[in-house]
Amino acid sequence: AAGLSLVCASADCRLSATLAAPPHAQAAWRATPVAVTDALSLRLEGSGPFRGNVQGELYLLRAGVVQAFGKHGSMRYWRAVSSTMVALSKDEHAPLSECQLAVLNDCWMLRFLTKEEAATTKEGALPAPPPKYGPDTESLSAEWIIRPAATQCTDVCTGLTLRQLTADDKAKSPLAAAVEECCTWSWAGFGGLKFNADGRLVTPWGQGVWGAPPEAQNGKKPALLAEFAGQQHLLRATLGEAGGKSVVRDMQSTRCNDNDQAHLAIVSGTPTPFN
Repeated sequence: AAGLSLVCASADCRLSATLAAPPHAQAAWRATPVAVTDALSLRLEGSGPFRGNVQGELYLLRAGVVQAFGKHGSMRYWRAVSSTMVALSKDEHAPLSECQLAVLNDCWMLRFLTKEEAATTKEGALPAPPPKYGPDTESLSAEWIIRPAATQCTDVCTGLTLRQLTADDKAKSPLAAAVEECCTWSWAGFGGLKFNADGRLVTPWGQGVWGAPPEAQNGKKPALLAEFAGQQHLLRATLGEAGGKSVVRDMQSTRCNDNDQAHLAIVSGTPTPFN
């Protein structure tokens, strides 16, 4: 029979089966194995199924083999092209301009680039990552259904005291004092975010709390806690300098449970400069 035969590893079992795989997959699997070393390939090799209502279903298998159904059914190979981006192709060594590019978001979600987003692709020069949020995000994504432990996703919140802002925490956090009641912010482009007094947080998705973990107030990127809709986020501030004092330029959010990231920008107001 065509395909790869499966055999028992011990003498006391009976097994008769054949793996029906296309010729290009069989050739790749019969070749001398080449160990992958980059973090993204280590995470994705052998992964799947990824499923999306529009994007169909696909598996990223060993030796760079793709098994896909639906929209990407013609794709046969995959490879990591950056720390977050993979390329799917019909030919094993196809140039990036002929590949379907996708970014791994949130550890579990493949977000496929549209033709317009990938239009600037040149060999050796990747396009900018696509927006993570928007009305078309769901239709452009495929979710990893059978998930292993997120060993490549660092828990950025481990070891931190995650609580609503206290008077003592505020007194020890120039960052908390700088942003409290200062401004209106946007979160991933959605406006209306405010850090109100006493650790009360207003978000585009409802009320929440915010705080200043004591362990995260030192260094060049001090951090705050934002908690709403049942999720905790660590907000790292980008600091600049004006008049010899530190000023908050913006912040980057990392969700504690899966490393989902979002940008926080100042819409109106000015954070208080601090020493």
